[in-house]
Amino acid sequence: MSEYTNQQKEQIARNEYGTYEIGEPVRIGEEDEEIIIGYVSEIKDTASGLQAYVVTDVKLPKNSTKADYDKVSHVTMLYRGSSSFNEVLEKPWDVAMDWFENDIPMALRIAVPDWVPTQGTVQLKEAADFGNASLAKYRKATFSFYGHSLASMDVQHTVTSLKDEYLERISGVYVYNGPNTYRTLPGVELKKLQKIRIGNGIKS
Repeated sequence: MSEYTNQQKEQIARNEYGTYEIGEPVRIGEEDEEIIIGYVSEIKDTASGLQAYVVTDVKLPKNSTKADYDKVSHVTMLYRGSSSFNEVLEKPWDVAMDWFENDIPMALRIAVPDWVPTQGTVQLKEAADFGNASLAKYRKATFSFYGHSLASMDVQHTVTSLKDEYLERISGVYVYNGPNTYRTLPGVELKKLQKIRIGNGIKS
């Protein structure tokens, strides 16, 4: 796995907003210094608004087998952030789900007093399930997670919901311009934060 600068990590996170097909390379950098970070091996798009790309360091064949998955040594998980209101005509469903079913409800849940029980939205739970399933699928790979805006909440819930045996395979967690969601995490998940270093890119 390559070591990336803070600037390159931000570029990787921005790729979550790109439109990719299975097998397509994901690139960062300028044309003369372009770097391929991997290839899109899976696309997640659910009714809750969850959208994510699984980017593997090797290009997988169309009908991949378990042996093919075992050849992957690193996976970059790109969770997509909120669609803007400027995109409401182009992506009305995405905008509605992102803001009215996730961003606004999460803002309210984070803001309530500590004594009020709360939890993440359906999308955040689906993101966590997807993360666990991906680590099980690419069982010999290390993982890095990236998320901006709403996706930063997806990532926080994902990495704190991972099975204990997966934690040592997490090489990096990078979230940008999103709130701290610890208020909506159960006690067991909060304890995992002590084992995982999350790089919050708000100031980077």
